[in-house]
Amino acid sequence: MTNSREEMIQQALSAGLKPTILDIINDSQSHASHAGHTEAGGGSETHFKIIIEAECFTGIKLLERQRMVYAMLAPVFADGVHSISLTTNAPGER
Repeated sequence: MTNSREEMIQQALSAGLKPTILDIINDSQSHASHAGHTEAGGGSETHFKIIIEAECFTGIKLLERQRMVYAMLAPVFADGVHSISLTTNAPGER
């Protein structure tokens, strides 16, 4: 059985970042009428909000944190995810 895109995201970020907080919110239904929704392969897992807290983000600028996450999620984008919204925090930054 193939993993869902949400499971793929969870596995990639858990392995790569060892987060203390990882919230993955499927926001695809909010984008049902937007371009990219159906082109991305079915539309049920195309848009996500991701909140991550990880020790490895300590001392790293926001742009570099986002680059790290996008690199880890390259296979998910190749599989049809259209958009993600990221919140990346080091412990204590909220």
